[in-house]
Amino acid sequence: MRYGGKQIPPELHGDIAPGNLLVKDGHLCGVIDFGMTGIDDPACDYAMAWIFFDHSSRNDFLKRLDRKTIDRARGWALWKTLITY
Repeated sequence: MRYGGKQIPPELHGDIAPGNLLVKDGHLCGVIDFGMTGIDDPACDYAMAWIFFDHSSRNDFLKRLDRKTIDRARGWALWKTLITY
């Protein structure tokens, strides 16, 4: 990402979960709880595709991402699962 002509590192939320997503009339209208926000791999936030979505919804959620980002997101999902259970 660029800002003011300078390359800036990507940010991530770090705790994308249903309890941190605000939905109104079936549409996402906000995200809360930025306590884990940081500068790192944004693929981390896409891990929710495997943790919370069924196969069809996951495909819709990820369809605009490149293969490398999807693979890293899958790795993040595995990591989050292993440290949780």
